[in-house]
Amino acid sequence: MTKINSCKGTYAIVFFSDQESCICIGKLGKVKIEKGFYVYVGSTLGPGGLRSRINRHLKRNKPNHWHIDYIRDQLRPIGAWYSYAFVREECHWAKIFHKFSDNRPLNKMGATDCKCRSHFFSSNPYLSRLTFQRL
Repeated sequence: MTKINSCKGTYAIVFFSDQESCICIGKLGKVKIEKGFYVYVGSTLGPGGLRSRINRHLKRNKPNHWHIDYIRDQLRPIGAWYSYAFVREECHWAKIFHKFSDNRPLNKMGATDCKCRSHFFSSNPYLSRLTFQRL
């Protein structure tokens, strides 16, 4: 596995859920998580960069700060994609996931500070990194 450094950039974390659950996510309210694959997209321009942010999202049992924190314990991480950049590319990546026919966004999750519909997507079947790069 490649070691992620602390540069600024954009990331996508791929998760899998093997059970259905209903979770309350702050002001967004209840969200139904079904069995299957999910992708969460984000950017980090602050201290610690990609290494810090991705490692935080992979941890379990932590204080809830971002939307993904509310449901992280229900999901199993299976991979992370990232690119180094000094500008936020998360909205561009989210638009790509939204266009992918099998992705169903969960309204405003991870996207309350932008105009995107969501930055968290259900992805069945699994969307590979190579397929994403071609979109």
